[in-house]
Amino acid sequence: MTEQTSLPQLTTAPRLNLIPTTSEHFDGLHALFSDPETMRFMPTLPHKNVEETQKHLEHDMSHPGAQHWTIFLKNSDEPVGLVNRLGGTPIPGMGYIIKRNYWGQGLAAEACRQVMEYLFEQEGIEKLELWINENNHGSLRVADKLGFKLKGQLLQKYSYEDNHHVMQVFGLWKEEWSGGTHQHDKARISDVDPVLIVNDIETALK
Repeated sequence: MTEQTSLPQLTTAPRLNLIPTTSEHFDGLHALFSDPETMRFMPTLPHKNVEETQKHLEHDMSHPGAQHWTIFLKNSDEPVGLVNRLGGTPIPGMGYIIKRNYWGQGLAAEACRQVMEYLFEQEGIEKLELWINENNHGSLRVADKLGFKLKGQLLQKYSYEDNHHVMQVFGLWKEEWSGGTHQHDKARISDVDPVLIVNDIETALK
C-alpha cells in the first residue's frame, strides 16, 4: 500500500483537520463505506467488512498521483469523511465521501476547498474535474458551491447495475477558482471515434 505520509496535514479555519490517510484510519472509515445510503451513488456496493474497505482504499491509493486525506472534526479522533485527488487519470479529478449523520452541514465543501487550494497553489494543477451521478443531488450542490461548471455528460454503468446512469462531468480551471476567467483554446476536430455512449453527440463535442 502507498501510505499518504508525504502529504501535508491541512486545516480549515472553521472545523476540520484533514490528515493524510493511513492504514490506522481504515477501521473508522469502514463506517462510511459500509452504509448503504452513503454508498448509494458509489461505483462499489457497501463494504461487508473492514478488510474490504482496506482493500478498496489500498487499491485507490496505489494509483500514480493519488492523494487521500481523512477528514476529522477538530478535537475529535473519529473520521467523518474522506477527500481525495484521484490517481491515474488524464485530467486530475477529485472525490469525497462524508459520514451520513454529518450530511447537510457543509463539511464536504469545506474540506474540498482546502484541498483545492493545496492542489492549485502548491501542486500546480491547472484544472480539476468532478464526475457526479445526476441523481446525487447532495453532491451536485457541493459542486455548485465550489464553483465547478458542467462540461458534459455520459452514460456509465457500474458492474452491479442493471441499467446505465447519467454521469455529469464538472470542471474548474485554476484561473476560475481564483476569480478570473480561463482563455480556452479553440478546439480543432479532425476525426471522431466514439468510445463512450453519450446522450447528445453535438453537446458532448462542444
